Amino acid sequence: MTDIVAPATLGSCYVSEESAFCTTGTERRCYPISDTLDYEATQAELDRKGLAVSPFDVKDPVLGFKDATVKLGHYLQPPPTVLTASATVDSDASAPLAVFARCIFGGQSVFAGSTVLASSGTASGCSTASGHGSRFPAGQLCLVTDPADGLVPARILSRSSDALTFYPSCSGSLADASALVNLWTFYPTHTNTRSLSVAVCAAQQATHQFRFTGCTGSAEIKVERDGLAQMLLDLKAADWTGPSNLSLSTADATDPMAAPLSCRNAVLYFQAQGTTTRTNYKVDSFAAKLNFGNKHLTTLTGGTEGKRSTFRGDGLTDTFAEIELTFALDTTPDATWWASRTELTCMLWIYVDDADNARRSIVIDVPRAIIVGKPKHSKGSDGLVKTTVKLRAKLDDSVTGSTELATAPFRLGIG
Repeated sequence: MTDIVAPATLGSCYVSEESAFCTTGTERRCYPISDTLDYEATQAELDRKGLAVSPFDVKDPVLGFKDATVKLGHYLQPPPTVLTASATVDSDASAPLAVFARCIFGGQSVFAGSTVLASSGTASGCSTASGHGSRFPAGQLCLVTDPADGLVPARILSRSSDALTFYPSCSGSLADASALVNLWTFYPTHTNTRSLSVAVCAAQQATHQFRFTGCTGSAEIKVERDGLAQMLLDLKAADWTGPSNLSLSTADATDPMAAPLSCRNAVLYFQAQGTTTRTNYKVDSFAAKLNFGNKHLTTLTGGTEGKRSTFRGDGLTDTFAEIELTFALDTTPDATWWASRTELTCMLWIYVDDADNARRSIVIDVPRAIIVGKPKHSKGSDGLVKTTVKLRAKLDDSVTGSTELATAPFRLGIG
């Protein structure tokens, strides 16, 4: 019997994208938020109810399939490298958050950036440096250099060779050679068979290490006033090993990712889909409920612990994202947008200028949505009437193209 501090407080954590279901890939050390890591390994106990002569003659149960749950929070931290024209995209070792994000969303799009080709810039488009257009596929999230406001977020609407159009428009034409900075863009794919392994290690006891394999599940994005942007993961595992010494390090190490982003600087573009100007719609709160639909496929024969793969299969006829916004009393969403089923766009941008004067950003993009349910007007903070609306995301029809990135109803950009 040993007293040790729980690994959620003192320990190390590792994640991998599996090379095959329940086959651990290259494990990357990751850095969940302290005290959010929670895990439980279980195995079914199958009772034997045989005929007996004496009462209470209980038989030993037979062990059935293993199961496990893993929950953790991770700050939405940008990778260390800003994706400018000459950048090299960081590996998973330097961006472990990306492993979680792409395996849950299903899709990841990331490239180096570019610059604006001379005499090509307008307020809503440009050409990239020669040969760089493929770095900006339709649907990609990036930052463009507004002549008045510096780097601001944009969604690529179309690409033809090196010629791009984007949304929303800037205040004026993009300057020659101004920066086009790419973002890691995560989006839901139609199918998703990616799976994760997660390992948890106690710092004070080398034999208290668990590895959970065949993980899939869901995530919640949490952005709060005066808080740090977070992703909260809720995973189910197909199999587990431990507690034992798995030879995973608990030595002190430095998180390779950039610092988390405070929600102190937040801008929301919330407007009719056809409106291309940038106006900050002031909201008190933003909440996103996401429907990932990830699950295990069960089997009687083969597979691992009665599961043969991960699969995207639940809620496929429902919306992927439901967004709730609360703001000062406004009748337009009620009398106009809701009543007329106006298609809206909603892009939340959180940013900070770091010590190197690089603008780090988180972008949550809901390109096409409608308000569902009559907007609610009720007493809120400071005794003021507040309006609350719920948005239901739809497939994107603003972007030219039929790829899953181009039609995605929701995108998360980090960079």
